[in-house]
Amino acid sequence: MLIHSGSVAKRATRTDNRSAAPDCEMHAQRARPKDIARPLRPGHLALCCVVGLSLLTLAPGKYGFAQSSAPSATTDPSHPDLLQEPMLLNVRDKAGAQYQLEAIIVRPARAEARLPIAIVTHGKPRLASDMALIRAELLVRQARDLAYRGYLAVGVVRRGYGRSGGTPGIATNAPYAKCSVEDLQRYFEVEADDLEAAVRLITERPDADRNRIIVIGGSVGGGTALAMAARKLLGLTAAVNIAGGVRLTNAQGEVICPFETPVAAIGRLGAGARIPTLWIYSENDSVFAPDIARRAFNAYKLAGGVAELQVIPAIAPDGHHAFELPNGRVHWLAKLDAFLRARGLVTWRTAQVDAVMRTARVPESSREMVERYFSLYPQGSRTGPRSSRDIHGRYSQRDQCTGPGTRGL
Repeated sequence: MLIHSGSVAKRATRTDNRSAAPDCEMHAQRARPKDIARPLRPGHLALCCVVGLSLLTLAPGKYGFAQSSAPSATTDPSHPDLLQEPMLLNVRDKAGAQYQLEAIIVRPARAEARLPIAIVTHGKPRLASDMALIRAELLVRQARDLAYRGYLAVGVVRRGYGRSGGTPGIATNAPYAKCSVEDLQRYFEVEADDLEAAVRLITERPDADRNRIIVIGGSVGGGTALAMAARKLLGLTAAVNIAGGVRLTNAQGEVICPFETPVAAIGRLGAGARIPTLWIYSENDSVFAPDIARRAFNAYKLAGGVAELQVIPAIAPDGHHAFELPNGRVHWLAKLDAFLRARGLVTWRTAQVDAVMRTARVPESSREMVERYFSLYPQGSRTGPRSSRDIHGRYSQRDQCTGPGTRGL
C-alpha cells in the first residue's frame, strides 16, 4: 500500500542564479535555496524595522540545538533583513528517547523583542526515495514569508524524511496507513508529535515568544497542523491547513480507500480543538478536491472545531501543490494575511498598503493587486514602487512561474 499526498520532493542543490524567471527555483528540475524571494527594502515594507538582538547560544538540556555543518546564523546578501539558521533540533519523544529533527529558522535580523513563532512543515511524497530528498531549506521560502511578517519562522522536517531521525523513507505514521477512521486519525496525530517536540524546544530560545505560536502545513502537513490544533498546547493560537488530506493507493497509483474514511478521520480532529483554523484548498486539487474538502471541513466543525474554509482558484499544474508553488502562494498568503489580521495576529498592516498607494498614485481599484504585492515580496526589488505600472510589472513577474513540471514538497 502506498500513501499519496500528491507531493514530489526535489533535490536541494544550488544552480546558476541568472535565470530569467528567478522565482521558479524551488519548482524546476533543481532547487536554488539562495535565490528565494528577495526582501523589499524599507521603502517597500516596514515589517521588521526594529533594532538589534545578539544571537545567544543555548546549552543543550532536555531539549537542545545541535549546530549543523553550516554557520548557526547567516545573512544572505539577497535577504539582508533576515537571519537564517540551519540546524538539527535535539528533541525527545514521549518515552524520553532523544532524536533529531532537521530544521531551518528564519527571523528578522534586527528584532528587539521576542518574536511570535511560526512552525512550517511539509507534505509526504508518494515514494520513499523522494522522502529522502526533502531538506529543511526547501521550506525556506515559506519561512521567509513569515519572517518578513515578523515571525520567528521554523521549517521542520519530520522523522523519516531527509536528515531527520527515525527510519529513512518511513514516516512515523506508516503503521497507521490503513483504511480505517481510527488509524487515519492516528496517522496525523503521530506526525504532530514531532511538531510539538519542536515547539517545546523553540520556546526555550531567548528570541521566542512562547505565548504566540501558529503552525502551518501543506498536504499531510496540513492534516498534521489540524492535529496540533487539538492538543491545547500552551501558546498555540492558530493552525493553517493548506491542501490537507491523504489518499491510500496501491502500487499502480489506484485509490484503494474511499474518501469517506479520510474525511471522517480529519473531521474527528475537530473534537476538543478550540483555536481558530484556516483551511485553504484549490479548485483543481487532485488529491482533496473542494467538494471533499468541504465535507471534511463540515465534519470538523460538527465535531467542535473552529474553522474557516477558503477555496482558491485553480493552480497550474495541480492545486494540491499550492503550498509551495509561487502561483499558489500568491493566493494562500493573501488568505492567510486576512485570517491573521481578523484575529489580531501578527502580519503586515493595511496602513502600509495605503502609504504605498498614495506614494505610487495607485487607484483604489488596484488595491487587491497591491495587497498581493505585499504578500509576495517580489525578487529584484531594491527600491520602492514608483507607480502602479511598476507594481503591476513586479506582480506579473511572479505569475510567470507556472510552467509544467513544477512540483515541490
